[in-house]
Amino acid sequence: MTVYFLETGLVLLAAPWTVVWERNAFVDAVPSWRSFARQGAVRGTVSGLGVLSLGVGLWELVFIHGPAAERRRRAEAETLSPGAPMGERALAEEPGSWLRKS
Repeated sequence: MTVYFLETGLVLLAAPWTVVWERNAFVDAVPSWRSFARQGAVRGTVSGLGVLSLGVGLWELVFIHGPAAERRRRAEAETLSPGAPMGERALAEEPGSWLRKS
C-alpha cells in the first residue's frame, strides 16, 4: 500500500499542471468538462489530494516500515512467543477463556 500511496500522490500532485490534464479522452468526451478541468481550484484540489496521498505514503514508510516499527514488532514477537508461558497463563486465568483447562 505504501508504494500505491506514494505513486498516486506524485501523479495527482503533478498531473493537473501538465498537458496530459488538458488533452485526454475524458475531457474531450464532454466539452463542458474542459472549462471545469482548467479552473485553478479544480487543479489545486486534485494536487491537494496528491499531497494528502503522499503524506499517507510517507507516514506508512516511517511508522509501519521504518526501524522503530521493526523494533516494535520484535518486542511484540518476544512477548507473544510460544516459549513465554506467562501469556498463556494470564489468558487461562481470565473468566470465560477458551484456554482454561476443564
